[in-house]
Formats: sequence, structure tokens, C-alpha cells
Amino acid sequence: MSLGLDDKLLGEKVDNYCSSDEGERDDDSDDEPRSTEAVQPTFVPEPEIKEYNGYSTNTGPKGVINDWREFKRLETEKKGEQERERQALLKKLSMSCRSHLDDEREKQKDEQFMEQMEREMDEIEEEFMKQYREKRIEEMRKALQNVPKFGGVVPLSSNDFVDQIDKENPQVYIIVHVYEDRSKACKTMNGCLESLAQEYQLETDVINAGHEVLLNEERLRNGQNWQGKDDTSLEILSLLVYFGTSLNTMDRFGQTPLHHAARVSAQNVKILLEGGANSDLMDNSGRTALMEACNSSPQDALTVVQYLMDRGCNIFSTDQDGCSALHYICMNKSQLVSIKTEIVYKLLYAGLSATATDKTGKMAICYDFQQYLCRRSNLISPIKLVDDRLKVTQALIQGGANYNRKNQRHSKSIKDAVALYNSPSLTSLLMEFRPVLSVSSLKSIRENVLASDGQGEFLRHLTDLTHQVQSLKFMCRINIRDTLKGKCLPKIDLLPLPRTLKEYLSLIE
Repeated sequence: MSLGLDDKLLGEKVDNYCSSDEGERDDDSDDEPRSTEAVQPTFVPEPEIKEYNGYSTNTGPKGVINDWREFKRLETEKKGEQERERQALLKKLSMSCRSHLDDEREKQKDEQFMEQMEREMDEIEEEFMKQYREKRIEEMRKALQNVPKFGGVVPLSSNDFVDQIDKENPQVYIIVHVYEDRSKACKTMNGCLESLAQEYQLETDVINAGHEVLLNEERLRNGQNWQGKDDTSLEILSLLVYFGTSLNTMDRFGQTPLHHAARVSAQNVKILLEGGANSDLMDNSGRTALMEACNSSPQDALTVVQYLMDRGCNIFSTDQDGCSALHYICMNKSQLVSIKTEIVYKLLYAGLSATATDKTGKMAICYDFQQYLCRRSNLISPIKLVDDRLKVTQALIQGGANYNRKNQRHSKSIKDAVALYNSPSLTSLLMEFRPVLSVSSLKSIRENVLASDGQGEFLRHLTDLTHQVQSLKFMCRINIRDTLKGKCLPKIDLLPLPRTLKEYLSLIE
């Protein structure tokens, strides 16, 4: 009987199995006498198989046998597990006899049931919302019975503005229209507000409140007294700023509220600046709020300038004609000389050049002293320094303004002044420039005066000054100031010199 591979590996014994040891033993005993007793086959016990611990401890045939047996055991267990899963699946499938079409029909029934439930819920919700809306409308109708009816625009003055706003019913919306009678657009807006007020009588209270504020500004601009209304106007302005009114809105001239406030009072400017107004915006002609303040007449113009400079406004801005804030303060004829002088000093110490010219080539000092020089046909007495009318001119000369003989425009200005103004006025002006005029500058002025007639007195005085001997200290001051140019006041303070020399350079006697 042939043995299979499994039997050979496992060492199974079958019938007619002969051990090799038995054959050898027979061959060795040929020479010995054979025994008459029958030879019994010996039983070879199978080796004990230990439990598989995950790895083979034997590397020979026995180790291979152990691995094979463990493989067979695992394979048998896996087949048994698969068979149990198959039986469970067959049992599960045998419990239902529905087809795929039955499942689809059941799904449609479920969807129809859910749609029916949603419709019923919507009907219940609609009924509830209907009752709720009716109840809410009834509550609002009762609440509106206590709200006042208007049906028109209510005119308002600055005296009762705050009371109308604070004491009104909280449920009333208030529209405030700031208008001006001269404006056609404001008149059109008033008509529109009248129509809206008649249509929405229960919702809105329209108040025209801005005319009194603008009227007060016009009165102040014209020099009229309106005592008792300044505080109210400030309250209105503060209220508008508090409620977020745009502070940089421009009118048709490009001017913002800050431009107008700079001409009115310092308190208005302070409120607008604290509210976030831009101090560097220019109008259509290039003017800033600082220029408007320098060209205004209120007595607190110095405070307005200080507020604007503290907020970091650009003092070097120029308008379309090239005029700076220094030019505007010198062109201002309605402001007090003392206030003008303080503003000039403030601008000069801030770094504005006293020699800066506009597009016509004129320095700021030219606009100042032209206001006080007397015409040749005028018999008014010459300028008296006790009147302090040349204080601004003196401040500009201290800041660095001077006659430049190399500038052709300056020479032309001298000829025009000699032709227009009388000798006493020119002599007084010359004495103001005397501390900064060198001998060469005096000779240049004298040459321009010689070309004109009728200025004998001025010419004689000019000749005397030309022949005077100038000291070394005097010439040093002129050279240093020429080097510092139009910013003498701020730069002299930085020089490492004694206080007395600084005062001498700054023309402080």
C-alpha cells in the first residue's frame, strides 16, 4: 500500500509496514541459529505534540510537522466560522419574503405619512401665528393711542431745541433739518418734509432747527451781539456731534463745519476737533481751517489757532495763490494788532518761514505794512510807533523778513512804494528795517529811490544811514541772520550762545 505525502510526513504506520531496523537485524542473524518462535512487531509510540506557542521550537522535520498541524487547525477553524456566518445569513433571509418592490412601496408610504404630518403641523402653526399677530396688532393699536399726532413740520429755535429733543415721547422718531433760508435746496427739502409729515402723521416729528444756529453765526460774523444764545448753540453742536453727524461734509464751496467754526469761536472748534474733524481739509480755493482762523475777527482767534496747531494741523499749507497762514494773518484788517502779533509769533516759532512768498513774489510782511503806509496825496501824520501799528511788521523782521537786493521783485516793490507813499511813512518803515539792513542793501535802496521824485526827506535820511559806520557786532548779526534766512526765531534758540547774544540776534532790545 502506497503512502501519501500526509502519511509520510505524519509518520502513520499501515499494514505490512517493515522497519529498517528489523531488516538489518535479520541480516545480522544469518549466521546465528534461527529461533523457532515467531517474531512480534514492535510498537513505536507517536511523539507527544506540545501546544503551539506561536513559533516553532524545532527546526528539523518535527518543527515542520508542528507548523503544518497548526496551519490545518487554523484553516479548520476559519472554515467553521465562515459556515456559521453563512447559516446565520440564510436564516435571516428566510425570515422575510418581501421583494425590492415591496420595500419601495413601504418607503413611499412612510414619505406620504411624513408629508401629512408636516401639513398638519403647518396648519396648527399658521393658526397659532394668526392668533399671535392679531393679539400683537391689538397691543400696538393700543400703544399708538398714546402717541401724539403731528401732520406737519414744527419750527424750532435754539432756545427750545434741547427741550424738544429730550422731552419728546421715546416712541416718536425725530428728524432734524438744519437749513438756511437763502438756499433753494433747503426750501425744496422743507416742502418734501411737509408732504412726508402729512403722510406719516403717527411716526415722525420733523423739526427745522438749524436756521437759528446759522443765523447766530451770521450775526457774530457781522459783529452783532446775541447774548444768551452762545451756550444753546454749543449744546446743539455737541448734540449733533454726539449722534454721529459727519464732521467732514463739504458745502458747495468745499468748506467743512470746521472752516465755519474757525471764524466763529474757539469752543465750536474744540467740539469739532474732539469729535474727530479733519483740520487739514481744503476748500475749493485751497484754504484750510487755520487760514480761516487767521483771517477771522473774533477775539479768541488766538485760541482757535492754538487748538488747531495742538491737533497737528499742517501750518505749511498754501492756497491756490501760494498764500500761507502767515499771509492771511497779515492781510487781516479787522483783527486786533495785539492778537495778530501773538499769532505771528506762534506761527514763526512753529517753523513757518518769514521769507516765504506767494505766487506774486510778496512776503507776508508786504501785506502788513501796506495797510499803514500813507499815500503821497494823504496829509495824515506819519506812523507813530506808540500806536503799535507796526508790531506785526517788527515780529516778522525778528523772524527773518528782510530786503534782498538780489531779488528783482524787491527792487520793483521799493520803486512802487516810493511812488505811492509819502516820505514820513517810508522813513518810519525804514527805521524798522534798520537793524537788519547791511550797507550794500542801503545803497541798493538809495539807488531805487534816486529814480523817483519828491522823496527828498526820505532820500536824505537814507543817505545818512548809508554813511554811518557799522560795528563788527552789527555786521556779525546781519551775516548770521542771513544764514538762518526766514527761520531766525526757532533756530536762534538752538544756538550754543549766551542769553544776551541770543536776544541781540533776535532783535530784542
